[in-house]
Amino acid sequence: MIRLRRFFRRNKHKLYVSLSLLSLVNFMVPQPVSAKVAAAPLPSIGTPVVEQLVTPVVTAAKLPTIPSIPAKRTMRVTATAYTSTVAECDSDPFTTASGAKTADGVIAANGLPFGTKVRIPDYFGDKVFTVLDRMGRGGNRIDIWMTNRHQALEWGVRNVKMEIL
Repeated sequence: MIRLRRFFRRNKHKLYVSLSLLSLVNFMVPQPVSAKVAAAPLPSIGTPVVEQLVTPVVTAAKLPTIPSIPAKRTMRVTATAYTSTVAECDSDPFTTASGAKTADGVIAANGLPFGTKVRIPDYFGDKVFTVLDRMGRGGNRIDIWMTNRHQALEWGVRNVKMEIL
């Protein structure tokens, strides 16, 4: 039992990555074809090829619309990006300064309390980010968590409008 605990403690970051990849693969698995498509009659031999293609019947569920949250304050900040690596963070790169695990929508900011919700409308539209991490450098800056180093380098350094919700 002690060996098992030690194994999980030493390899938890690998397990988090594995679980993330498994959930991504599960999301990408094709869903079964609906009964309406499966029960569609086969076209006759004389019909054109375009009409022979069977297209699935997609019915979109009417989702409730969520009203946009008005911003309490708007400010301009310097936005950079980071990933979960030991070189950019510390020895436990998947744990934020607040104790939460890194995920899409996490940002680091020194001047805002943990849990503050913000938007960066010019680049991300209505996507809401949550302050759950801190930065090594201070000032009027934020650091956006990204899934891989390539995305973070592509983002670079930008001066953005940030809305505090």
